[in-house]
Amino acid sequence: MHMQALKIVILSLALLAFAVASAQAAVVAAGDKLGDLEFPAPQSTDDAKALGVAADKPFKLSQLGVPFVLVEVFATSCPHCVHHAPVMNQLYGLIQKDAKLAGKVKVLGLAAGDNLNNVASWKKHFKVPFALIPDPDLKTYKAINPLGTPTTVLLNKNGDVLLAKAGAFDSADAFLKEITALMK
Repeated sequence: MHMQALKIVILSLALLAFAVASAQAAVVAAGDKLGDLEFPAPQSTDDAKALGVAADKPFKLSQLGVPFVLVEVFATSCPHCVHHAPVMNQLYGLIQKDAKLAGKVKVLGLAAGDNLNNVASWKKHFKVPFALIPDPDLKTYKAINPLGTPTTVLLNKNGDVLLAKAGAFDSADAFLKEITALMK
């Protein structure tokens, strides 16, 4: 009887290990093709204007009209995202100052599972200069399939993943170099 129970436990553990490995392999990575992602409607006219889309309608990646889009997947309840917010603001500033990137890269934050009030508070508290889009039903989050929050994803206009970085990074300068190297 003990041998049968032991076999069941071993088989269960093997299946669990396989499931975890499969889930990890499915996480967004460079080379993935996400296609023409749909994002929820921007909740402010300023964010809609920054993105060049209507404020009251969902929009697609192709509507952003730039060769590259940098998506910061975050959650207002995520302590790592709190640490990462100033770095993303700095990265946005560096992109805007770079003559080769300004106008070619749009930056947006996708607030996973968050509502308008949380996102508005986040934007005000951290003085976020780029568009933040609430994703309360996690539809776009699931389409991107990040490892968690924060995850930063560089997409081309076709929805091809050029770079996917799970977790917070400390240097906006170093990340900008990675981005620039991929845009050649």
